[in-house]
Amino acid sequence: LPKHLAEGFVAAGLPLFEGYGLTESSPVISFNYEGNHKIGSVGRAIPGVEIATAPDGEILTRGPHVMKGYWKDEAATRAAIVDGWLHTGDLGRLGDEGYLTITDRKKDLIITSGGKNIAPSELERMLIRDPFIDQAVVFGDGRPFPAALIVPDFDRLRQALGPAHGPLRTDGDLIEDEAALALVRERVDEVMQAVSQPERVKAVLLMSRPFQLEAEELTTTMKVRRRHVLGKFQEKLDALYAGRRPEACDPAS
Repeated sequence: LPKHLAEGFVAAGLPLFEGYGLTESSPVISFNYEGNHKIGSVGRAIPGVEIATAPDGEILTRGPHVMKGYWKDEAATRAAIVDGWLHTGDLGRLGDEGYLTITDRKKDLIITSGGKNIAPSELERMLIRDPFIDQAVVFGDGRPFPAALIVPDFDRLRQALGPAHGPLRTDGDLIEDEAALALVRERVDEVMQAVSQPERVKAVLLMSRPFQLEAEELTTTMKVRRRHVLGKFQEKLDALYAGRRPEACDPAS
């Protein structure tokens, strides 16, 4: 859960206690509860459960909650459980007080051409906190720098540009507008000041509509299907790094 959403619920008098686990861990590993709660984390390990992180940041867990193995699949079991430690496939960090924070899925980790490891989900959470950004997908594996597919908040963009800017008919028109592009780039640059130079999103591609379940861009739980989306718009994304720099994407065109 994005931290700012959790903070919003707490401010409204509705504290949410996040937890974490996998089917392979029966299924609980950690959770927050009243009196032991840190917003932005998934809590501390439950009694009898150990949590550690591998050198690459993958979350490992060991204890009586770990499955015996995958049904009739010894190879997959050996890959998942090493010396009693379940390799979760998730990336995270353990704080000094034992609170676990999830940062990304290991399979989604971006490694730039300069060798920098970047968790795209963390950058995406930062971006969507900006009121002008509705959805974001960060990419850049094997590239010199990260870039992002962004669905802006179209109503807020129109309000910011104001009536003096002239009529903007459709969302497709809006993402082609230079003033709108400049405003979104400015917002992205401001958000990225919180991370190191190699992690900063340096190019954006604006979408003319939100990601859609019907277009197979979202899962049934409304999460962006990252690989499908990046594959779908591969040509335009490639152009960002080729110097042609298209900064608008209308899937309907």
